Amino acid sequence: MVGFRSIVVRPRGRRDSRGPRGRRHASPVRSEVSVIPAAAQNRFRLIEGEQLQSESFAEAVEAGLSRDPKRLDCRFFYDETGSLLFEQICELPEYYLTRSEREILEARSGEIARRFPSDTVLVELGSGSSAKTDLLISAWIAEH
Repeated sequence: MVGFRSIVVRPRGRRDSRGPRGRRHASPVRSEVSVIPAAAQNRFRLIEGEQLQSESFAEAVEAGLSRDPKRLDCRFFYDETGSLLFEQICELPEYYLTRSEREILEARSGEIARRFPSDTVLVELGSGSSAKTDLLISAWIAEH
């Protein structure tokens, strides 16, 4: 998947979730897509951001180029080919960041999952292949 996305970890049927410091906020629920094993589908949902569905490319470019300083959202830089190229770049020996993050998550994902209560909300902001997020979700399933 390309662009912004959120994987929300919570039981189905909850009206809303709690943000930082316990403040309630409504979820921008538009569509639901299964992205995890069937056994855990009652605990994980993919919720797409409303902004992507309501704002066209032309509107976003116009808004970004009208700003000072000018800017374009990085979500427009990667089509399917660009995303595949970026994944290949992440595997290069010179690009250590992704590999280091993966090593940390492989070693510590269980510990990370144990530190949060089972009703914690996990938001994934468009990681490309979601390989690192999969490590956290797998640990979460094992721990909760």
